[in-house]
Amino acid sequence: MVCFLSVTFSGCASNRLVDTWKDPGYKRGSINKVLVVAMINDNLKRRVWEDAFVNAFSRGGLSAEPSYRYFQKQLPDEDTLKDKAQTTGFGGMFVINQTGQRIETYKTASRTTINTDHKNNIDYRNSADYRDRRRLGGPSSTTVIEKTPGRIEKERIVSYQTKLLDVKGDFNQIWTGSSEGVDSGAAKDVSGELSELVTVELKNAQIF
Repeated sequence: MVCFLSVTFSGCASNRLVDTWKDPGYKRGSINKVLVVAMINDNLKRRVWEDAFVNAFSRGGLSAEPSYRYFQKQLPDEDTLKDKAQTTGFGGMFVINQTGQRIETYKTASRTTINTDHKNNIDYRNSADYRDRRRLGGPSSTTVIEKTPGRIEKERIVSYQTKLLDVKGDFNQIWTGSSEGVDSGAAKDVSGELSELVTVELKNAQIF
């Protein structure tokens, strides 16, 4: 199997699979060897993505190798990758593409804090209420309710489409899934999380 990870972003976390489909005629075990190819221009991120999927597939019981063992400096064109998969004995091609992104805006919940300890509360110690209590001999602290309003936050949501193609079957589609997640800015986070999600789904679908 060749895994193409066509990713143009730095990373994302909190991924989830939205939809999946499997060829009902596929027989479990037809694919037993995986070549993971991350189609990323940044060589460091490419290795991070490939290692994440290799490790996840291997833990799931599927033999896997990263493409940088064969193409260390840069990725060749798709035809060369397909030829490598066919001539090296890999059983399929797994394609991951970023399909879109959007910005979502939301408001965090407001917070109410009840505070009766004013030893370190400079604002209260400088207040008229504090001075009056000290002057009249009363307690120097009182219950203060502090309300913190909610904040407006923004998140970048990145969408992906994944496809498993049969190398020996004219690259016909075996399985596909769509996913999305919040951009965290870390390739290691998104590749690790998405590879685990995909591996679990492939096993549940009895791909391997």
